[in-house]
Amino acid sequence: MRFFIGVVLLVISGFVNADVFDNFRSESDHVTKEIGCAKPKLITGNKDLAGLYGCIAGVGETVKLFINEKVGTGKVNNVKLMWNDWTKDLGDGLHTDQFLAKKWVSVVATMYAPKQVEEVVSTFFNSKNKKIESSTHIIEYTYYVGPAIDERLLTITSKQ
Repeated sequence: MRFFIGVVLLVISGFVNADVFDNFRSESDHVTKEIGCAKPKLITGNKDLAGLYGCIAGVGETVKLFINEKVGTGKVNNVKLMWNDWTKDLGDGLHTDQFLAKKWVSVVATMYAPKQVEEVVSTFFNSKNKKIESSTHIIEYTYYVGPAIDERLLTITSKQ
């Protein structure tokens, strides 16, 4: 009986302490499918070098999603969604790829903060830094004003 209770507690603690991201490969595959990435790139990590997943898209290649691996673990360190919002016309118009940025931020919000999708999306198109917590993830938004391109960045980490 003690053995059974010990096994049950071990299994329960495994679920409680489980990382809320899939492993690095699975998370990369899942994100690729969800955002509809046409040309994903994956750099495999090893014990000394973290893996990196990247997808860059849009007419001006201004929408970027990266997944960073924790060195040598096969686990996700963070997910980053960036939009380089052109505030001056550099040849492809103002706010190039805004439609795609909105689509991707909606997908990312649905994946990592399903009860706060509207808040995440509105934050992403705002100019104030903000931290949003879902039940499983922490989403930090930073906004940087540049001379011709403003950087909008979401960094998503696991609460675990």
